[in-house]
Amino acid sequence: SLRDMSLEQNRITGSIATTNTALYARMSTNNQCLGVERIELIVNPSPIVEMQETYVLCTDNPSLSITGPDGFDAYRWIKLSATGNMEIGDKKNALITELGTYVLETGFNYHINGETVSCENSTTFKVLPSNKAQIQNIEIKDFSNNNTVQVEVTGDGEYLYSLDAVNYQKSNLFDNVEPGFVTVYVKDVYECGITEKEIAVMGYPKFFTPNGDGVNDYWQLTGVENLVASDAFIAIYDRYGAFVTQIRPDDIGWNGAANAQSLPASDYWFRINLKDGREFKGHFALKR
Repeated sequence: SLRDMSLEQNRITGSIATTNTALYARMSTNNQCLGVERIELIVNPSPIVEMQETYVLCTDNPSLSITGPDGFDAYRWIKLSATGNMEIGDKKNALITELGTYVLETGFNYHINGETVSCENSTTFKVLPSNKAQIQNIEIKDFSNNNTVQVEVTGDGEYLYSLDAVNYQKSNLFDNVEPGFVTVYVKDVYECGITEKEIAVMGYPKFFTPNGDGVNDYWQLTGVENLVASDAFIAIYDRYGAFVTQIRPDDIGWNGAANAQSLPASDYWFRINLKDGREFKGHFALKR
């Protein structure tokens, strides 16, 4: 203050942290005051840069566009490396095609005493990899009361799994899967893409009612069309093991008759051989 200056007290030395203020400088020789100068200190705010700590680059289609925060006068994007840092852009937007660690510098430009002064700040972020899943194996346990499908994938991403492309789950295991042809969908959570594959879950109805009402009139296996030889057939036996009839997997199914005669309500058995050498057996009920 002027009073401090005149009394030569509260002298300022070293560094000072302050808001906008004014200082006074006293010039003297042999304790004789030669003059006083008023010095205005103008404190302008530094940029505060808010960015995500990590971004994801889809490595199977490497192109990532990042937009810097609004409100700054200057932008500078830098890729850090052991061999030297490299500036990759000076606009608000940056196109990134490589993984690694990056810095965004932002600045405010202030016009003081006819000069432009830039106040700068920076933040560091990492670009990490992700990509579409590669389906390595799908383990199907079917012909049971609880058909299950388990999907094994590889890839850099984090994945969600679905059987309808609508409802996704974190687990790669599906329970109580209905027999038939099913499409498995694997989605990268960072939107790098969806991988899909059609599978067959084999099964069969536990009963049928061939009464001509159009509901459950035929018995047939489900989901085996692509797993059996072209000349394969499904053999059907009665509860005592006697051969009753046979049907093809691509037929409409068994109508409950043999030799043009309707068979009685009872339990019946079936057997089928698949292309891979497996043999499936099971039983079902004919109801009248």
